[in-house]
Order: sequence, then structure tokens, then C-alpha cells
Amino acid sequence: MAERIFLGRYHAVRLLGEGSMGQAYLARQTNPDRQVVVKVMHKQLASDSHYREAFRREIDFMSRFRHRCAVDFYEASMDDPQGPCVVMDYIDGVPLNELLRRHGRFPPPRVGKFLGDLCSVLQAAHAEGIIHRDLKPANLMVLEADTPAERLKVLDFGVARQAMAPSAGMYVPLEKFTASDVNVVVGTPEFICPELFRSAEMDHRGDLYSVGVILFQLLTGRLPFEYKPLKELMAAHLYEKPPALAQRGGFGIRPAVEAVVQACLAKDPADRPQSARELVALYEVALGLKIWNEPEPPPLKALPTAPQPAARVTADDPHGFVWKLEAWMTEQVAAIKLRGFLRDLGGEVAESQPGLIRIHLRRSRIVAQAPAPKAGLLARLTLAKQPKMVEEIELVPLDVYMEPSPSGQAGRLLMTVDLRPGKLGLCGDPKEWRAWCEKKLVDLSSYLMAKKIAG
Repeated sequence: MAERIFLGRYHAVRLLGEGSMGQAYLARQTNPDRQVVVKVMHKQLASDSHYREAFRREIDFMSRFRHRCAVDFYEASMDDPQGPCVVMDYIDGVPLNELLRRHGRFPPPRVGKFLGDLCSVLQAAHAEGIIHRDLKPANLMVLEADTPAERLKVLDFGVARQAMAPSAGMYVPLEKFTASDVNVVVGTPEFICPELFRSAEMDHRGDLYSVGVILFQLLTGRLPFEYKPLKELMAAHLYEKPPALAQRGGFGIRPAVEAVVQACLAKDPADRPQSARELVALYEVALGLKIWNEPEPPPLKALPTAPQPAARVTADDPHGFVWKLEAWMTEQVAAIKLRGFLRDLGGEVAESQPGLIRIHLRRSRIVAQAPAPKAGLLARLTLAKQPKMVEEIELVPLDVYMEPSPSGQAGRLLMTVDLRPGKLGLCGDPKEWRAWCEKKLVDLSSYLMAKKIAG
């Protein structure tokens, strides 16, 4: 392997591991002399805007978040010749999943020590509005394992996101449209919360569901749901009651401890512990031991305010079409349907605001292109040529305004669809334009399984 040097000063020693987004290298820095970990994006992903944004987000979170139980951030670059990379402290420890494999399962007091460290990180991250979204034993490193001084560190913030205050309007983040199909569900399916399987918005309590899965696995040596097909695993997280710990080999565990684990695995976030600190407090009471060794955490900061709903812009355009549609689905499901519509029929999402999705549809037309004029004797000797027929691509703006039903019925979505030439498109022949528009709107209604309504 040819030597890889990152940021001009970190010399790769060996490959530590590889994930879906990139590779992690053990590297050495000469000044100061120390070992570090360099995480670099896969070359085939480095030009993809979605993956670059996810990597940039990880850098942002790591650069502004410090905690004794989180890996230390050193520096990063989005423009290094080797690819976007982040440099972190090298943690000489044992991944928690490997330690679990060695021991089979852990007694509740030892699990409590791990839980105290993990929840101290989560409480601090959640206070900053950072949601991890990919908690699992493989992302947790145990230092000084199997000694009285063992402690835990959180390694990976690769799919973390910033929590937002609820918007007054229905909102589908742009990433729901730009992400590739394999990333519609983020995180590791065995550990993620039901909200993500429903494509709903997740808050910090989704991380606590993942902690519940981790607790279940540490106490029993097995996962609560062990289905191999993703569809069956997803259905279990959504609808199936978790088994008792004893059904997975967790014998002799206090009912009070089991009750805490089961509370974390509640399908409804409102039925889970409402903070990482509360989860630790519940486990302490159930165990009868103190495991929280942190100062009392500060209150959660006010979350960034989401944009206000977009107001519908009325345009008096004789070539425009406005349809009102009604669909029985959530805005998140509507986003998935719109993705399919754009993928199959051509187009892209240009902007997503609360209550508004702005789309550019691709329209192809065959137009005549006159031959270039020729001067002098050559022009007189050349027979007149017929105009050349060429394909012209234009972008046609389509605005989809979404609002909940005035009746308050859950899952009922009202949409106003506004299709017009605007500044980006030319209507051409009016009859052809009208036929094209009506066909697109019928197709859109079909994808959304929506019906046209009057008004």
C-alpha cells in the first residue's frame, strides 16, 4: 500500500476499519509525536453532495462538542487531496461489542457503570441539541477493560443531526429527497427507534430507545429483535412488544431493572424516560446503587427555531395550472412518494421549507434549429438545408404547498400544486403545454394516491 499522508503531516500506519462512508486509519503525527485516528471519506462518495454534507455535519458537531466520555477532535478538512477527513484522538481500548462477545453478558452493576458514562455524554449532547442517531456497542470503546477503572467513550457522530424546535408548518427536510435510497433509514436497523422507521422526525428520546436496545443486549447477550429480513425487523420495532429479558437468557435480573429497559423500548417517545439523566436516575433506583458521577447537568438549551410556514404566492399566469389534492398520508410518506415521482419522471427538489416543496420538472421538447448561414460563393453553390431537429431541455417550476386537514384528522394531508412556466420554462405551443401539464399532474396524483378536490 502506498503511503497516505493526510493534511501534510499525518502518516497512515495501518487501516483500522471501514464503514459505509469511509475508512479509519491509525496514523502518526511527528510534531507533537502522537498516534491519531484519521477518518477519510470513500473516494466514490467524496463528490456526492449528500455524503459531503453528512461528513461536514460530523466535523461541525465534533469540533464544538467536548466531553470526557467522547473522543477528542483535533482537526479536519473537506479539501485534503486524500479526501475529506477528520483527525481524532486514538483510543487504545476494546469495542464494547467485542467485550460483550468475550463475556457473553454482563451483570446489572457493570452495565450500570457503562450506562452512567454513556448517559453523561448523551445528556451533554442533547443539551446542545445534538442527536446521535447511531448508538450501538460497536461505536462505544471501553478503556482499561476488565479492571476496576474501566470506562467508556463514544466514538462516532457520523449520522448525528441538530435538533430543531417544532415548526408551525409541515416540514420535510431536503435530505429526505437528496439522500440515496440506502440512506432513507439512518443508523443501524437493530438499534434505531421506531420513529426513524416511520420516516418521522426524531428527537433526543430516539437515542434513549437505542440505549434501551444496548441495555437489553448487555444484560442478556442477545438483541430484543433478531429478525434477519429488514422488513420483519422494522415491523418488530414498530409493533412488536419486546420479549422479557429471561426469554433471551437474562436470568436473575431484578424486575425493577427490567422495567427500566422496557420503558426505554416503548414505541411512543412519551412513554420513555424523557432525558438521559432521568434514565440513569431510574436505573440507580432499580439497582440500589449510585452510578451518576457527573455534576448535575444544565437545563436543555432552547433549540434553534425552524422557519415559519411559507406563504403561498399567487401568480396570475394564463399558462399556469393549480390543483388541490387530498391524500391520506403523513408529510414524511408524501416525501417518499415524491422521490419516486421525480426519480421515474425526471426532476429534482430545488428547495424545501415548512409547508412548501419547490420542484423543478424536466421537460423535453423537439425544436427546429436553423442551419448556420454561409456567405459568398459557397452559400450560392450549397443547396438549402432543412432545419436540424434538436432536443431542448427546460426546467418547469412546480410548487407543492402542504397543510394538515382543518378537521385535525391525523394523517390527512391537503396539497395545493402550482405548475407554471415561470422564469425557468417556456410554454411553447399552448395545446402541447396544456396536455403536458395535465399529464404530469395526473401522474403526481397517482404517485401520491391523492384525489383532486374542488376549490
